[in-house]
Amino acid sequence: MKKTISLGILFTIAGLFLGIFIAPVSSVDKPVNHAQETEENLQKNYSHLIRFGNILDVIERVYVDEPDMDKIMDKAIEAVVASLDPHSEYLPEKKYKALMEQTSGSFGGLGIRVQWVDGMVKAVKVLEDTPAERAGLLDDDLISKIDDVQVKDIDLNKAIDMMRGEVGSPIELLIKRQGEEELLKFNLNREIIKLNPVTYEAKGDIGYISLSSFSESTETNLKKAIDALTKEIGIDLKGFILDLRGNGGGLLNQAIYTVDLFIQQGEITSTRGRDEDQTQRFNAETDDLTQGQPLVVLIDGDTASSSEIVSGALQDYKRATILGTRSFGKGSVQTIMPIGDNQSALRITTARYYTPSGRSIQAQGIVPDWIVVPIIPQGIQDIQTERTSEATLEGHLTNDIDRADGDADLGSYSYVPRDEKFDLQLIYALKLLNHEMEVGEKLAALESQIKTDIEAEWAKLEAQAAEQKADDNADADVDIDDKLDDNDDAESSPKTEAQSQD
Repeated sequence: MKKTISLGILFTIAGLFLGIFIAPVSSVDKPVNHAQETEENLQKNYSHLIRFGNILDVIERVYVDEPDMDKIMDKAIEAVVASLDPHSEYLPEKKYKALMEQTSGSFGGLGIRVQWVDGMVKAVKVLEDTPAERAGLLDDDLISKIDDVQVKDIDLNKAIDMMRGEVGSPIELLIKRQGEEELLKFNLNREIIKLNPVTYEAKGDIGYISLSSFSESTETNLKKAIDALTKEIGIDLKGFILDLRGNGGGLLNQAIYTVDLFIQQGEITSTRGRDEDQTQRFNAETDDLTQGQPLVVLIDGDTASSSEIVSGALQDYKRATILGTRSFGKGSVQTIMPIGDNQSALRITTARYYTPSGRSIQAQGIVPDWIVVPIIPQGIQDIQTERTSEATLEGHLTNDIDRADGDADLGSYSYVPRDEKFDLQLIYALKLLNHEMEVGEKLAALESQIKTDIEAEWAKLEAQAAEQKADDNADADVDIDDKLDDNDDAESSPKTEAQSQD
């Protein structure tokens, strides 16, 4: 019986493994007997499967406790796919669903953008017309408890998972708000949250557009932003800033559509797989929506994948000035392939992508036309110097054009101040479009002043954090005293204690 179960598991995964390891083979040098080669591949992979099946059989028969074979299979598949490269992975049902939500730009939630601050989840931004806004949550509120779970006992990703959920389901948040002595309680119901990856505003005569990701709504919302800014600024429009800092990528087609909005013709990108016949080329199909207005693109060490397709193409055509620090260097394409009953999937690397001039960004990144390093407070410089890039990831794909990763493994800065008056990269971009600076110029006096101001601001924040920590410790001391008083009462009333035990 146990043997039968193991063989059932073995043949269930056979299709998956054969699908991964068998690929078309072609050659222009000599004829290939495809039938013979396919048969040899089948035999080789079948022997791998038999060995794997034998291992499963041993585990199932002799392990000290009854093993959870479903869990073992999930872990085994995860390990197989993860051995390929850092971006290939097996997606069980929960992760697959989360990825689909991310790329669709909608999910069941509350409408709060959050970050981790001193053991609490901070509401960085409460989105308009969402359950959070209607309930009265505010920017900078600190979430200390989600339902019955203390936030300090979990990590940020777990907190986010807890706040997301089935549409209409209730949730209770306990909030610590500056200026309020007591914690505030909020009861909400989750709703469909549609994230707009595009935000924009007029900065004088310049249109500023921030693009946080490439989801299904990116092209539509980017068109709206360009149209709105063009109408708002009018004939005085001096150009656009496209901010891709922190944009880790997303859908390939949305990156192509984005470039197409800024150029009139030509190749945008190409992808190349294992064989030449798998090469795909993507070309511009529409006119430049900005009518050739000057363009600056901001990038940093967290600008990756689809964002690098955009910045690389605009750089090749000299359509934009790329400003900031070297991008991450993820020049590979991942394809989502549902498996089984479509409840799980493989996210597997299927190709490298290239800029119009034929550059491969893999493990290299985009080097800006104008390198501007952000001014970082001393209090977090140690964190910021621990920079990562594609080239620092274990098992990363090599750059097939330039085999040497060079100095790309040094990574790049990715710090963006929340306060724009400290954002040197944005300040330089604005000055460039206002014709107050030239590419490569440096304003030493300005940088010195920003450094002084940002350190003063950071010192103030540290003082506030220390004061808050002291208040929290004082509250904890009061709680301990209360508990000691309760214990004293219990010891002086043994009858009451005995009754409570009954």
